[in-house]
Amino acid sequence: MKHDRSVILSLILVLLFSVSTFANGNVIDIPKGDFSNPHILAQLTLVMEDGSRQTYNIFQSPFVDDERQIYSSIEFVYEQQSNVKEILLINGVPLKNTKYSAFSGTVDRRKVRTEESDYAKGKNHDMIKRNPDAGKINTPQAPIRTAKVEIDGKLINSDVDAFVQNGRAMVPLRAIGEALDTEFGYHFINEELKVVWMIRYDAKIDLNIGDHRIFKDGRFLFMDQPPILKEGRTFVPVRYIAELFDCKVEWDESISTVKISTRK
Repeated sequence: MKHDRSVILSLILVLLFSVSTFANGNVIDIPKGDFSNPHILAQLTLVMEDGSRQTYNIFQSPFVDDERQIYSSIEFVYEQQSNVKEILLINGVPLKNTKYSAFSGTVDRRKVRTEESDYAKGKNHDMIKRNPDAGKINTPQAPIRTAKVEIDGKLINSDVDAFVQNGRAMVPLRAIGEALDTEFGYHFINEELKVVWMIRYDAKIDLNIGDHRIFKDGRFLFMDQPPILKEGRTFVPVRYIAELFDCKVEWDESISTVKISTRK
């Protein structure tokens, strides 16, 4: 009988310690997933608005460490994916029991204010002013509006036209890269990671196709229009590229032309 009481007391103490430990902020470590693709860092289980469940893969980034990549990806899903009702699991563990618990439960996009949401609201202007390149934003039904790009008074020549998408002048990477006298290249890892990079003087810019983040020397901010692939060509939002390379950018609505000055 005394032995039974001792065992029960021990179990109660263990239980109280566990509850206390969790309440003091210790959380479950996320187990490493056994994924067929070695570039996958983590896997989210999402509950969609229609009640179905979907899987969202978080891939490694060549620019930021794994921890930052996981956090920013969860943040992106929480704030930008309008059809997501809840981020339920990460690598099979309930999100509410991990260090990412701020993003658990039913999605409330007012709850978490991030660098990305501030930028989308026009408040994150530490590096780039959110000035549209064109007065009218294209819609899927509207005809494509072509644009021209001028650098120090000289028009950029390209075999394909620049165009306006979501209020941004999109220019072939090769055309703007050569015009600004940069080194540039491509690093296509898989369907999720199609990286383009540019170097001008001591500054390096990295972008991922379809990704709203743009990296300069390891620091990133968010763009309202990501780079895209169109008919086998890579198009980039020229204002972001030029301003991050310390150029002055203006839009001339009367002739649909982006005017870039490399002279400070």
